[in-house]
Amino acid sequence: NISDIRELRNIVFHIYSWDMSKQERDMLLMYECLGRREVILHIDEDVFSTFYHLTKADIFVSGQGAFSLMANYLGGGIKLTTPFYIHWKDFPEDIQDIIEVKPDGSFDQNKLLKALEIKNV
Repeated sequence: NISDIRELRNIVFHIYSWDMSKQERDMLLMYECLGRREVILHIDEDVFSTFYHLTKADIFVSGQGAFSLMANYLGGGIKLTTPFYIHWKDFPEDIQDIIEVKPDGSFDQNKLLKALEIKNV
């Protein structure tokens, strides 16, 4: 899972979201305030800036919405994603660096480590 990645590499997580519930926002802000410097929240930020940064991520953990899927498709980084089969069939089969995340959140960590080595991340 993602916690294992953090132990292997010095990684900073940027979490982008909008339209969060107050409870979700409070939970994330509390996490950030507890000194978790490797987590930076970007809540309700400019859509163009958000999309740009999503496409530039070294590792992009995508959601299943169209905005996230397009950033996933256009981005050059490693992509961790749960296939959303309505849209997934439209993605080119040769799209690079996609690592499938299973519904339980697990993924092939060896594949991720190999991709990190290749990209020198």
